Amino acid sequence: VDTLETTDAELAALRGTRLAVFDDWGAGLRLADAVVNATVFHWGRYRREDAHAKLFEGPAFMILPPDIARRAGCVPEIAPTARRLFMAFGGTDNRSLTARMLNVLARLPEPLEVRVNLGFGAIGVDETRAAARRIPHPVEILAGVPSLADEFAAADLAVCGGGNMLCELAALGIPAAALAAEEHEVLNVRYWANAGSAADLGDWR
Repeated sequence: VDTLETTDAELAALRGTRLAVFDDWGAGLRLADAVVNATVFHWGRYRREDAHAKLFEGPAFMILPPDIARRAGCVPEIAPTARRLFMAFGGTDNRSLTARMLNVLARLPEPLEVRVNLGFGAIGVDETRAAARRIPHPVEILAGVPSLADEFAAADLAVCGGGNMLCELAALGIPAAALAAEEHEVLNVRYWANAGSAADLGDWR
């Protein structure tokens, strides 16, 4: 079961089976056999001592995509200066962070190469393409990238939101500059910044 904040009603039909729930601060903590909460922002939403389920908390329990998992731990040499940037703000980028970040990068005099990955549900694509044309650095806009792991590996720095991508980048040893796109991502960005794998750029505001 992978439902945020499960309810008694949702889990009632599954009673009598072995049950694991992911990213849950709801009924699963009482009714499931195991709860896997790998994402940072969930941890403060419940009292661990009240959970009946066996709890697995923290990024060590994040389920990584296979191409990321195969390369995890093979940490590359970190470039002293980031020239090759990979930018991705999730599946929708509903706050137009890609276009806004391109506008910021346009003011930097240093030569950069920027690859932008648009999610399958990306909105504001015209705005992003217009921003890419204004920037003095070469920008390549991608969609449906076959392997994010390959894109990460080719970059000196990933500029991204505050979701699970930060965990994937940390597993690969790729530095990130993260901008929280949602309220719950603020804690995630802060966690990875404190861990030393990301720079905290604040939030969408």
